Amino acid sequence: AINISPQAGFLISNRFSAGIGSTYQLYHDRFFGQSFTTHVFGYSVFGRLHIMPRIFAHAEFEQLNMQIRENRVLDQPDERFWETNIFLGAGYRQPLSDRVHFNIMLLYNFNEQSQAYYQNPIFRFGVDVSLR
Repeated sequence: AINISPQAGFLISNRFSAGIGSTYQLYHDRFFGQSFTTHVFGYSVFGRLHIMPRIFAHAEFEQLNMQIRENRVLDQPDERFWETNIFLGAGYRQPLSDRVHFNIMLLYNFNEQSQAYYQNPIFRFGVDVSLR
C-alpha cells in the first residue's frame, strides 16, 4: 500500500494546534491467484495538545471513501462506502532546525469495526515545517 496524507495545521495557542488533512492510498493485494487494486481517499481534522516541549497528545477524526473485496468472484462489482475512524494517542517531536520538526506518533483507532487497511496500534511519522 502507498499512503500520502498531507496535513496543514495552525498554532492556536502556545500549547494547542489544530488542522485538516487529506488522504490518498493505493492498495494492491493478491489472493488465490487473483489481484485486487483500489484507491482510498478521504479527509481528517485533528488537534494536538503540547503537554511538554517535545511530547504531545493527538486526537483525530477521519473519513475514508473506500471499497473492499467482499466476494472473491472477479465479475462482481465492489461497492464504495464511507468509513469513520477516531484516533487518539501521543507523539514525540524532535527539532531538526528552528522551523522543521520530525514527529513520531503512536495512535489507537477506536473504530473497532474498521475495515481500513491499517491495524492497531498505528505508528505514524512525519515532518512539520513552520511557515513563520
